[in-house]
Amino acid sequence: MPQRLVLNGTLIGALWFIAPLDHASGQASWGQVRANPDELTGNVSHYSVSGPAATVRFSFPYDNVRGYIYAVCESNESPYIGLTFSRSPNLVNDQTESGYSVSRNRISIDGNVERYRFTQQWGSRNIFSTDQRLVARIKSGVLMRLELDWYGEGKVIFSFPLTGSSKAISALDSKCKSANPD
Repeated sequence: MPQRLVLNGTLIGALWFIAPLDHASGQASWGQVRANPDELTGNVSHYSVSGPAATVRFSFPYDNVRGYIYAVCESNESPYIGLTFSRSPNLVNDQTESGYSVSRNRISIDGNVERYRFTQQWGSRNIFSTDQRLVARIKSGVLMRLELDWYGEGKVIFSFPLTGSSKAISALDSKCKSANPD
């Protein structure tokens, strides 16, 4: 698994409770771009988090699960997409690798359905995709619906409003591709 996925897997603890509200529409929207410096390397990554998906009702032992989308980028790299959940996704029909799993999940953005590759470090609440087609679709979309094949629950769907994603991802892209990201 690429090292940056592990690095930013630790970042998400700081992101979990950030759920900005677009006061004009009353809907949750993407928040401002924030910096996350790595004290060991001096590198800076940047991120922005969506508002929460509607809670999906699960049975025991999962209870109810809530999810967020976030976009992350590191210096001189393009943004990539992560999703975090209030419970670690226990996905089936994935491929086991050394320390992580790979799944291909269906995503509908504004009614157009495609499959995207995601990685998940074992036990993590996060799944990641570096597919730039997905980044572009989230940036231009209005609503994203993610289907996950969750152990014991079957196929469940999380719906994420994409209000503010274009502005947030453009700002991320600018910060990470500039010579001086801050």
